[in-house]
Amino acid sequence: MKKKLVSARKGFRIENGINISKGLGDYLEYNFEGSILGVEAIRSPNGGMLNVFIDGEYVRTLSTWWPFTRERYLYIASGLDHGEHTVRFEPAESPSPSTTSERSLIQISSIIVAKDKEN
Repeated sequence: MKKKLVSARKGFRIENGINISKGLGDYLEYNFEGSILGVEAIRSPNGGMLNVFIDGEYVRTLSTWWPFTRERYLYIASGLDHGEHTVRFEPAESPSPSTTSERSLIQISSIIVAKDKEN
C-alpha cells in the first residue's frame, strides 16, 4: 500500500506531487504501520544519497542516482515490529559517487508499506 501522508517536513518542497530536497538539513517523515517498508523515488543523473532512519535509528543509505530519470521502488526494511513506526529521510552529506553534477537532488513520491497477514 502506498502512503503519501507526511507527518513532518523541513526543506522538502512539493512539486507535481513529489517531495523534493536539494540540501543538507532537510528532512521528511512519515508515520506508518507495517512490517515491510519501501520508498517510491525518482532516480536521476542528479540523484543524491539519502539516509533513512526508522524510529530514530539509522537503517541505511540509499542512492537516488541513475543514468537516466526513472521512478523506482526501493526496499528499505522488513521484519519490523507490529505497531506504529516513523520513517525519516535526510539527504546525506556525501554525494553519490556516480553524480557528476555539484547539485544533489532527492525526490520522494511516497512510501510503500506492507503488513503481515494475521493468522
